[in-house]
Amino acid sequence: MKRLPLPDSIRIDRLAWSGHGCATLAGRTVRVARVDVGEQVQVAEPEHGRARLVDVIEPSPHRIDARCAQFDHCPGCPLRMLSAERVRAHSEALHRAALARIAGVDGPWERLPSTAGDGSRIKAVARALRGEDGRLVLGMAAGGLPPVRLGACPLQSDRCRALVAAVERDLRAAGVEPWDPTTRQGTLRHVIVQAIDDSARVIIAHDAKRPVATEGVLADEPAVSILTDALPRRGAGLMSRPTPARGDGVLRFEIDGDRFCAGARAWVPQTPSTVPTLRRAVIEWLAPRASDRVVEIGCGVGLLSLPIARRVQALCGVDIERQAVLDAAANAALNGVTNAHFRTGEAAHAVRRLLAAGDRADGVVLHAMRRPFGEAAMRGVATLGPARVLYVGPHAPALARDLVHLPEYRVTRLGLLDQTPGVVGCLTLALLVRRAERPQVPV
Repeated sequence: MKRLPLPDSIRIDRLAWSGHGCATLAGRTVRVARVDVGEQVQVAEPEHGRARLVDVIEPSPHRIDARCAQFDHCPGCPLRMLSAERVRAHSEALHRAALARIAGVDGPWERLPSTAGDGSRIKAVARALRGEDGRLVLGMAAGGLPPVRLGACPLQSDRCRALVAAVERDLRAAGVEPWDPTTRQGTLRHVIVQAIDDSARVIIAHDAKRPVATEGVLADEPAVSILTDALPRRGAGLMSRPTPARGDGVLRFEIDGDRFCAGARAWVPQTPSTVPTLRRAVIEWLAPRASDRVVEIGCGVGLLSLPIARRVQALCGVDIERQAVLDAAANAALNGVTNAHFRTGEAAHAVRRLLAAGDRADGVVLHAMRRPFGEAAMRGVATLGPARVLYVGPHAPALARDLVHLPEYRVTRLGLLDQTPGVVGCLTLALLVRRAERPQVPV
């Protein structure tokens, strides 16, 4: 692609969902990282729709110290150099616009109090990269910039950061080479580190044909579970079949007085400190009654299932991951909850099975990811007949696309919970009430 002409400076006119600033140059949109709307900036190398920030000529009044030594080349927190209030305002504006554009929903957003901040993340997914010295680095990188070491990331908890750095040290000492997707040489794909309370595990993902020896990894940390995972060369995700090499690979932790266990394939929140806030919000918004039957789709290991189950007649939790379902059942028993049962299944199929069995629901909780559940699942949820549906997800456009398929319901509350400072995305909550019922808060 031909390089765009480079003026002395350009002005940023908007921010994208990614957090990158956008400007118009020669009739084309150019993206620039680490900028704010209204800033006049000098850029270099404006090709392939991206430009490198050289200097900020007219800074935004919301600029602050990013407080990160790697910020200039880190793709992870694009708005870390802006005040928390500025990031919140921008995030709310994007969420509001997505729901209005896609689903025709508008209204006030509630900002749930967040405890997220530096040192709050308990999970790091670090790619195996080569540093400028050619040696292994566990971190992330983008656009040809130098790798970012997650062992020095201020967002990670002290324990998580220390474990990433120690694993990098030990794998370097063992001469482990990062896998190169172009040449298909090398061994190590990535490393996942999780550390919560006094429990920690490390998952070492490697090329299926070239295993990584783990004997020397974290030899001075015998309480940390170590698992290995052989990934295929094509179609590989983050995990295939993690196998314990040391320890049982189970995380054990406590939230709000409830004790939990989570196997390697089960989802665990990256910022557990925000879970108590989410639990209280779910109970307040859903307003469960003692006679209610609740269906929770995407229940995970039961973080929200337990407080809901204690307030209703029965709860049915569904999750696509079998390990999470097994853990949820174990966690319910561990905490004395006897009126909850859990089953494995994809959302649309699980709802169809519930309907075929004659089940109905007074309330439904939906835990979405970054893709919508889709029409089949939403129509099934409506057929279950709940008076209230509480949607919880990290991506407002996915929520909006699902709302289109629930015309029988009216959105009565919208909320945002910041789980990762410095990024645009927030956890979105939406309460839907059947139109026959009087909504609490008009939207």
